[in-house]
Amino acid sequence: MADSDCFESVEESSSVGRGYESDFSTRAYLARQSAKQQQSKYSTKRPFFRTQPATIQQTIASESSNQNSEQGSSKKLNILSFNCKNLKTSGNFIRKMEKEIDIFLIQEHWLFHCELNMLSEIHDNIAGSGKAVDSDDPISASFMPRGFGGVAILWNKAIDKYIKPITDGSTRIQCVELLTSKPTVIMSVYLPTKSTTDSKIIFDDCIDQLYEIVQKYKETHDIVIGGDFNEDIVKETNNSKRKIALLEFMKECKLTTNHKGPTFINTSGADISEIYYFLHSNIELQPSKKITDHPVNVSDHHPILLQMQ
Repeated sequence: MADSDCFESVEESSSVGRGYESDFSTRAYLARQSAKQQQSKYSTKRPFFRTQPATIQQTIASESSNQNSEQGSSKKLNILSFNCKNLKTSGNFIRKMEKEIDIFLIQEHWLFHCELNMLSEIHDNIAGSGKAVDSDDPISASFMPRGFGGVAILWNKAIDKYIKPITDGSTRIQCVELLTSKPTVIMSVYLPTKSTTDSKIIFDDCIDQLYEIVQKYKETHDIVIGGDFNEDIVKETNNSKRKIALLEFMKECKLTTNHKGPTFINTSGADISEIYYFLHSNIELQPSKKITDHPVNVSDHHPILLQMQ
């Protein structure tokens, strides 16, 4: 979400939205500092950005989750990351994509804790797990303001037995474990905008939490983090402290990503910034793709697709 978006000020200024600061952020910070000293001795350099594909596909590749099931382990797993900007208005997009996507990483579903059951009511073939801005301290249904924020992960019920929701992270981070021969921790993240004075504090806290989760699982799992980072790490003229912190996190955790072009659409309909990424530890994964001009996408964000073998 861009700083000029009128919805951002509502989200970040609301008292309900506070409380993102994690109780273990100090511990995570100290762990990061200790790890830096070790990594300075033993780490090897890896590029942040993969080579951009020759063309950006506007539609999803032909390997869909419900096709060619006879291929077994050779079938690709399609993961879509999407800032839906209100699940109640973007649910039709998810229903249209249901046959092609195995796992949806959702940001800004705008549901409150008492409404999270809606995640599993979008489609008969979809299950889900998520967090709302008030999940740590649920508010009464009779006093709910307009929705904002929230993260979730949805998945096709055909792979239900391979998905295990895990509780790590704050209400800006939703995690699941993909139980395959080499298990993968998949995270949907929504980092704060720059619209308030404490956004850098919240941003750093989220980065510390992500760092701690990666350290917890990196020896036994692959890592995939997808979502709205609200920071353009590609733009050369951007020298913000948030960008530096995010790039440092990627370096410490040996995560890579790729450049897809602008993913946020401003009020004039122009694509203006790339704030949407997949970060992952598996360098053999194909570069993610931006999906544009989908007829039922009413969000001001372009979804991005990552395919796993």
